Amino acid sequence: MKSVKLYVFPHAGGTATGMRHWSEIFAPQIELRVVEAPGRDRTYIKAPEMIDVMEMASLLAGDISREQFEAAVTDYAFLGHSLGALLAFETARQMNRSKMKMPVHLFVCGHRAPHLPAKRDIIHNLDDAAFDQALSTLGGTPPEIMESADLLDLIRPTLRRDIRAAEIYNCDNSALLNIPITAFGGSSDSFVTFSEIREWQRWTTNRFSFAMFEGGHFFLEDRLEELANRVSKSLSS
Repeated sequence: MKSVKLYVFPHAGGTATGMRHWSEIFAPQIELRVVEAPGRDRTYIKAPEMIDVMEMASLLAGDISREQFEAAVTDYAFLGHSLGALLAFETARQMNRSKMKMPVHLFVCGHRAPHLPAKRDIIHNLDDAAFDQALSTLGGTPPEIMESADLLDLIRPTLRRDIRAAEIYNCDNSALLNIPITAFGGSSDSFVTFSEIREWQRWTTNRFSFAMFEGGHFFLEDRLEELANRVSKSLSS
């Protein structure tokens, strides 16, 4: 397998620090780079405060294109989870519109196809108590944060910004991608269904595949090795 750089777009509130162990799971030929959203550690790609997905995608497309040029990287791919799936998708579309070098593959996890309407209620504008309860239902926020009022106060504004970006996102129905798309979902995800994952096929004129893993919305936490194997095989084919 030839070397590939994999840009990982985290879920709302996700950080490079929290995903540091991913590099140990993926094949040695895959170099992971976590795309840092605003308010994070900013170890990798820097960006200003996220206003919406489209603005962020435009900024990231330029950053990634410059990085590819400077590093003379042959191939790279995108993988995004939840909010990160939308951001990876729109970054790829922005690169396509700007005639930049495209990723060789787009992997999207834990999010309905972008043209489908949301099924859950808007939560980013709830009061703190209701917002925290919604976070608990959604999952993905570490228990040590959910159980600490001080930590919740610290991270809540960042989570609100990220979730707002996803909730106000509106996909235009143009600009299909001509790169392979693979969509992954959790078999017991109460927010995203099998059929909604499969609908990602609408967005590519190239190959499409999908797979469901055992678990809920954050199935990646328990199925990371299986996911890494699937991604590695796709990138080597």
